[in-house]
Amino acid sequence: MTDALPEPPSTRRLARGLALVVVAGGIALRFLLLGADPYYYEWNGYITDEGRWIAHARALLLFGGMGSVGSTLHLMLAPLYQAASYAVFTLLDVSLWSARLISAASGSALLLAFWAVARRAASPEALLLVLVMLAVEMDLVVLSRLAVPEMAAMALTFGAFVLLADERAGRARLAAAGLLTAAAVGVKATALPAAPIFAAILLLRRPRPGQGGRVAAVGAFLAGFLAPALAAAAAAVLLLPASGAVVRAVRGFVAPADLYALVAFPFDDLFASTLGIWGLAAWLGLLGWIAAGRVSGEEHTRPLLFGAAVWAGLFAPLMMLLDYFPSRYKLHVLIPLAVIAAVGITRFQAVGLDGLRSRLAGLSTAPRAAAALLVALPAALPAGAALASLAPLAGLDPERIRVRYGAVLLAFAVGAAVVALGRGRGSSVLVCFPVCWLSGWLIAARLSLTPPLFWPTGSDGQALRWLLVLGAALAALAIGAARTERWDPPAATVALVAAAGLYAGLGLIRLAPGYLEPHYTMREASREIGALLAGAPGRIDVYGGDALFSENRLPYRSLLGARWSGSPAGALVVAGLIKDPDGRLGREYRLVRQYSIYTSPEYVLGEGSWTPTEGPAQRMNVRVYRRVEGG
Repeated sequence: MTDALPEPPSTRRLARGLALVVVAGGIALRFLLLGADPYYYEWNGYITDEGRWIAHARALLLFGGMGSVGSTLHLMLAPLYQAASYAVFTLLDVSLWSARLISAASGSALLLAFWAVARRAASPEALLLVLVMLAVEMDLVVLSRLAVPEMAAMALTFGAFVLLADERAGRARLAAAGLLTAAAVGVKATALPAAPIFAAILLLRRPRPGQGGRVAAVGAFLAGFLAPALAAAAAAVLLLPASGAVVRAVRGFVAPADLYALVAFPFDDLFASTLGIWGLAAWLGLLGWIAAGRVSGEEHTRPLLFGAAVWAGLFAPLMMLLDYFPSRYKLHVLIPLAVIAAVGITRFQAVGLDGLRSRLAGLSTAPRAAAALLVALPAALPAGAALASLAPLAGLDPERIRVRYGAVLLAFAVGAAVVALGRGRGSSVLVCFPVCWLSGWLIAARLSLTPPLFWPTGSDGQALRWLLVLGAALAALAIGAARTERWDPPAATVALVAAAGLYAGLGLIRLAPGYLEPHYTMREASREIGALLAGAPGRIDVYGGDALFSENRLPYRSLLGARWSGSPAGALVVAGLIKDPDGRLGREYRLVRQYSIYTSPEYVLGEGSWTPTEGPAQRMNVRVYRRVEGG
């Protein structure tokens, strides 16, 4: 398919070569300085979670059993991840570095697999852009450098998707897709929604002649999925003790989200900006799907595009409607968005902006209205934020959610009306405006330690916001006014390569502090705790600092909920706050050591509740206590 694009051969070779460089560089980012403290803007809970997800594997290797760990929650949620960790520890011993190897290898495998699959369905330039996004996106890089199961589950679900998205796949491949999906659930139980989503893909797509019906395809997939899943469930019931805490935790995963949290997500959630960038790339892919229609010779790419659209379309509402669905869970949606972007932008290259205008003009009234809504949506967000900044002139508070939604809906309605009533005229400007705006916004955000706010407040300056909006509008008008032949596939090729270069540079700038000035406070504290508590009488209880035992060989018990144990421990390691209404800590224990774990300045600046004694800061304050004799 990519050979049909009339692109300069030299540019195509350059894009293909750069894609390999990006894959190699992305793998290096995942393994380089793997034992260093994370540099992350969104989360510092790794000081707890990195220990809990490998606790049972560690205990089994060091002590020959898992009873010392305490709760079985993380073993039940990630049995295969714990098993893989045990295999790594058996070969390389226990350390922060070895605990993170599975995630680094999984993130690298995901990058390699995406390149191998998408290079046959996407143009070299579109593939280059999406590979850059996968390689340098901070969320993906950091979670590939932490001992948590997310990247391993994402790699397995992508492998399953690739198998089932092929319309020529027989029952054996569909069963293999089911098996990979079951493995993803075994690695992290929160990957379970992938199973019904993948079954829905098989039910919704049109089967090829002679391959059996949709029900048979779903049956083959479920056979591969259910066989190991049922066996694992039976083993868990027979081998693991029942726990009320585990049941309560599982219920928390499926509780419905609060309505206010749902509507406030675009304004309050730190992951919303990342999702917006990837959503914009996928939006361009969807426009390419609309503009190209049923192009001859692209039949092998339709299942990928269709399947990814169903995957993202079903997963997005799920991640918004569940109460406990943190950013590292939402991150899974980036994979189908990447597929949509790579394949769909390739189609956009083939037809250009003029092809989109012609396609919109040829649609009947109802489809054209629906397409107009899609075209106008991204432009409405920065335009709506600019309009909301004028709210004080009307005596309104720009921080009110109603005001922000009202401004966005007004801009959205105007843009959709222009496209629908103009029969496609104006679509070029609305397509180019958010892309131009995002380029300027990313430069301003990535080159500043305190990035500008997307949504206006009552006190922030508005000059930069309006400068970017007006500059992007002028650039979009210039592109829309240019002659069509100036924006043919060769011009699109140059634009995509330039966008990839810009995103790579800005992404590396954001990641650079974690590599140029690495910190090792987690490793050093863990080793010191190992020496400090070696030979200590009694049990060691840990409240939130589980990851600080990855560099020592002490047995410990992890206590969930920061509540006191019924029987007193000989030593306590406390990260964060502990519930102590009776004052036992002051009476029965004495503080023997305190550690301050490194936290990224970007995370500190992004947390309004950051104070020395409260909020997220307290989690990184680790105290070690010894029981007073006779206490």
